[in-house]
Amino acid sequence: MEKILIVFLIITSTIVFVGCSNKAKSNLVLHYKFNETSGEEALETIKGKSNHVNYVYNRKNQPLLYQEAKDPEWRKNGIKDGALWFDGYSTYIVDQGFKMPTKEFTISLWVAPRAFEWGDGGNLSAFVSQSNFDEHEGFAFGMYRLGEWGIKLGLGNEFIKGVKSISAPEEYYLKPMEWNYVAVSFDQKFVTLYYNGEIAIKEPLGDYENYEMRKAIYESFLIGKYSRNEKVAVFDVNMFNGLMDDLKVYDEALKSETIKASYENYLIKHNNRIPVIADEDIELNHAMYASDRNRPQFHAIPAGHWMNEPHAPIYFNGYYHLFYQHNPTGPFWHQIHWGHWVSKDMINWEDVGVAIRPHQPVTPDGVWSGAASYDLNGNPILFITAGNDSKQPNQSIALCRPVDLKDSTLKDWSCDDAPAIEQTANTGKFGEFRDPFVFKVDDTWFTLIGSGTKNNSGGTALIYSSKDLKDFDYMGEFFVADFQRYNYIGLHWELPIFLPLRDQFGNETDKWIFGVSPHPVSLSDVEVFYWIGEFDKEMGKFIPDHSEPRLIDHGDGVFTGPSGFVDPKTGRSIIFTIAQGVGSNSWQDYYSGWAHTAGMPISVWYNSETAELNFEPIEEIKNARDKELLKLSNVSVDEVNHELKNISGDLLEIVIEIDAKDAESFGINFRESTTEVTSVTYNTVKNRMIYNSIRSSEKAIGYQREISKELDNHNLRLHILLDRSLVEVYMNDLASITSRIYPVSKASQGLSLFEKNGSIEIINLEIYEMKSVYLTETVDGYYQQ
Repeated sequence: MEKILIVFLIITSTIVFVGCSNKAKSNLVLHYKFNETSGEEALETIKGKSNHVNYVYNRKNQPLLYQEAKDPEWRKNGIKDGALWFDGYSTYIVDQGFKMPTKEFTISLWVAPRAFEWGDGGNLSAFVSQSNFDEHEGFAFGMYRLGEWGIKLGLGNEFIKGVKSISAPEEYYLKPMEWNYVAVSFDQKFVTLYYNGEIAIKEPLGDYENYEMRKAIYESFLIGKYSRNEKVAVFDVNMFNGLMDDLKVYDEALKSETIKASYENYLIKHNNRIPVIADEDIELNHAMYASDRNRPQFHAIPAGHWMNEPHAPIYFNGYYHLFYQHNPTGPFWHQIHWGHWVSKDMINWEDVGVAIRPHQPVTPDGVWSGAASYDLNGNPILFITAGNDSKQPNQSIALCRPVDLKDSTLKDWSCDDAPAIEQTANTGKFGEFRDPFVFKVDDTWFTLIGSGTKNNSGGTALIYSSKDLKDFDYMGEFFVADFQRYNYIGLHWELPIFLPLRDQFGNETDKWIFGVSPHPVSLSDVEVFYWIGEFDKEMGKFIPDHSEPRLIDHGDGVFTGPSGFVDPKTGRSIIFTIAQGVGSNSWQDYYSGWAHTAGMPISVWYNSETAELNFEPIEEIKNARDKELLKLSNVSVDEVNHELKNISGDLLEIVIEIDAKDAESFGINFRESTTEVTSVTYNTVKNRMIYNSIRSSEKAIGYQREISKELDNHNLRLHILLDRSLVEVYMNDLASITSRIYPVSKASQGLSLFEKNGSIEIINLEIYEMKSVYLTETVDGYYQQ
C-alpha cells in the first residue's frame, strides 16, 4: 500500500509541475530575444513573426542621402546572447498585430540607457508603448529625465476613465551605460515596479481599483518609441536610447518571487553579477558613419549625433582634453551634455564618451559651455554653465572635478552640489549669464562670464576674481563695445575668450586677444569678433587698442563658438571653434546621423611690426598627413596643371605660395569636375581674396565671399584644408574662410590652377593626402582606431 501511495504522489506531483510549467509558458504572450546579430527584422518568438526594425540607414528608409544602406546596430554581447542598440531618434519596432493584455499583465526587459531625454510633453522615453492618453487608453512603460522611470496607464470604462502614472523612487533610478533589469506588473489592484529583481514601488490603484487597462484600439505596439510622440523640428523624441535585451510580456501579474528568480537566473552565466558593458557595444562609434562621404576625418568630431561648440581645453598628464556640447540622443540641439575628447597632439582625437550629464541638484536642464583650469593642487577643474529652469535666472556657474586622477583620460567627473557663482540683480543683463572663461594671472583666477549690460546698451563680459576657487568677487564689466556704432556685435555676448599673445619671435608681450560670439542671432552677426589690447588686472578691465571689432574668419557663420587656452607644453595661445554644418535641425542632419565638427585649432600671435593678429593651423596638422602627393617649386601654371592631372582627392592639405607678377587675377580650383567646382581667387586690382562655392554642388546653394587684404609686395600664401565637406582657407596668416561644401558627383575631386590677364609663378607647392584619424580600413570594412 505504501508503494502504491508513493507512486501516486510522484505521478500527481509530476502532473502538477507540468501543468504549472505549461501555464507559465502559455502566459508569455510576447517575447523578443534580440539575438539576430544581423538583418533588418526582429523575431517575436511566440507567434514566430518577424517585424521590421526602423533605422535611419536601413533599406526601407529612403532617401539614403549620404551613406550606404546597412542593418540596424545589433550587438552580440547582451544579457542573454545578443542585444539591439537604439540610436535614440530613429530606431524602433512596430508590432501591429500585438494587442496588450488589459486585465492583468507583466512586462520585463533589460535596458542600458546611453542617455536620458529632456521629457518633451511630459512624456516617457518609451521602452514599450501602446497608448492614446487623450482617450485615456493603453500604456507607456519607459524612462523620464535623469534616470527616473515608470509606467503610465489609461484606466476605467466608458463612464469612468483616467490616466495614472507611477514612477520608481530615486534610489531605484536607472544607471546610464549599465544594464538595468526592469519589470512592471498590473493586476487591477496594484501596479508594482521592479528594479533588478526587487520591488521598487507597489502602488494601489485607488479610485481605479478593479478596472481594466483601457484598450488602445487604434494604436500599434511600439518598442523604443512613445505612442504619439513629440517632435523637435523633424526629429522624433520620447525615444529609447541605448541597449535593449530580452523583452517579455505576460498576460498575468507575476509574483515578486518569480520576477526575482528570473533576474537571478539571467545572471548565472555572468557569475551572478550584472556584466559590464564594453564601450564598443554601447557608445556611439565613428565606424557607423564610415561610408558617409561628407563626414570629416581629420578634424575633431563626435563619434556621432549633435555637437555645439568645443570648449574647456586643458592639458594634464600627457593628454590634451577638449570638451564639447553634445546631444547623445540624436543629431539635433536638445538636452545638452558635455562630450569629451582626449589627444596626444590635438589632431588624433579619441572620443571618451559623456563627461558630464544633466543632473540634480545643480544642472538638471542642461550642461552648457564652460572652461577648464587647474586648482590649488594643480589638478584639472571644470567650470560649467549649469542649467536649472526651476531657478531665476536659470543659469549659474558650477565646478566639476575628475573622479579618478589616475585615469589618464579623466573619463568620469563629479560636480559640486551648489553653484560657485550666481548672478544677482545688479550684475549684467539679468538672465544672460553663461559660458565662463577662466585664466590665471600670478596668484589670482579671473572668470569672464558672457552677458549684456544692465541698461541693454550692448554685450559685455562680467569679470570675477578668486584666490582659492571658493570665494569669487565681482569686479564689474570687463569691456563694453560701442553698440551704437557696431550694432552687429549684439546685445549680449557668449563664449568670451581672453588669451595672452606672444610676438612673431615667440617673446611675451603685454597684448591680449579678447574674443566673443554675439547674441541673439536675429540682431547680430554669428561670427567670432575680437579686439587686441591690454589687461588692467587691478581694475579687472580690458583696454582695447582699436574700437572696431575684427573678424578672424570670413566664412559667414561657419567658424563660430570660440574657446582657447595657453598650451603649457609650447606656450602657444590656441583657439578652438566649431565648424558649423549647413541645415541644422533638418532632414540633412537626420539622414547624416551627425551634425557639426570642430574647426582646426589655430595658433595665434601678435605681429609687433604690423600691430595685427596673425594665426595659422597648429603645426601638428602634419600628424594627419598620410603621404606626400606633390612637391614643386618655381614653376608655371602649365607645369603645375600637368602634374595635377594625376592628383585628386577630398582629404587633402594644400600649401602654396604664389608670386603674382603681372597677373590681374589668379587662384586655385578644387573639388573640381565637369559640373562642380570650388575656387579661391586673388584679384590684384581690387586687392581681394575671393572664395566661391556657388558651383560646389549641383543640389546645394553656395555663396561667394570676399576679403579685402593687400599683399603689400608680398607673395600670396594659401594653406587649404579639404576634409570632405569641410573647407578651410588661410591667407598669409591674416585671414581665413571656413566653409561647407556638398559635391554630388563622386568625380568632384580634381585640382587645377589658373591665371588671368598675365602670368604668375608658383614659388612653392605642397600637396598631402590626409588620413582618417578615427578609422582604419580593412578588407571587411572599417573599425574605429
